[in-house]
Amino acid sequence: MVTGSLREPLVDPTRTIPAGKVNIGAFCTYAEGYKAENEMIDYQAIPLNKTQDFGVHYKKYYPLEASFFKSSLDKRLLEHLWNRYCYINIVKKCRLLADQINHVVNKLQQAKRHLGRTSFRPLLEQDRKQDDILAKAVKDSTETAIEVINSFMSQLIKQRLFN
Repeated sequence: MVTGSLREPLVDPTRTIPAGKVNIGAFCTYAEGYKAENEMIDYQAIPLNKTQDFGVHYKKYYPLEASFFKSSLDKRLLEHLWNRYCYINIVKKCRLLADQINHVVNKLQQAKRHLGRTSFRPLLEQDRKQDDILAKAVKDSTETAIEVINSFMSQLIKQRLFN
């Protein structure tokens, strides 16, 4: 999320997902033309994987302390937003996932019907067609499973955030 040229807040998904809570960090850039001395940069301040994210500019950033709080008004507002928007997205995702699962089931049924017709006549061309149908069904089911897992993880994160 880019908000300005000198200060950038960020949510670290690598630390957020395993921790089960949102990990918010903040980094600030040195002024244009300022060259940071190597001694000033704390070795642990920017993890190695983040230096790869920042690229050659990783020495232009330094970490800021970030803190936040949630008042009772914030809590009510977040609950309202959750009930109003997040539930709708969950229902939409459920419909989409149900459609994707039905699509995979239809492909598997098609493969089963095709297998029933060719099980006693193993022709090379029909075998390839059968393999192709099954490969497509496997690919679709894998993509659907990944989407279900991602939806589940995002649901867990939302519950931790809003409950």
